[in-house]
Amino acid sequence: MTRNRLLHPIIKALLDEFGERDDVQKAIVRNIYTFGWTGSTADYYRQYLAPFGGFTRHPNATVGRWAKKVADGLNKQIEADKQHDDESDAFWGN
Repeated sequence: MTRNRLLHPIIKALLDEFGERDDVQKAIVRNIYTFGWTGSTADYYRQYLAPFGGFTRHPNATVGRWAKKVADGLNKQIEADKQHDDESDAFWGN
């Protein structure tokens, strides 16, 4: 079972103040994709769906569009990882 990850309050403060800045957006996303994990990475990415889903309703429309784009990218990554997991299970007989 995967729990929803809570983003640090500093992330909200950064997005509130500097959310339109491309460098801030890229740094936040880059942090998501820098990790160590065991098991399915789909579970790792799934943790971020709820927090970024909340940011889609951000008062700053630019931040909202960016958050939707990030959530869409996470969903695509999850689907790709699930397919990879299924292929690995089929190959290794898990």
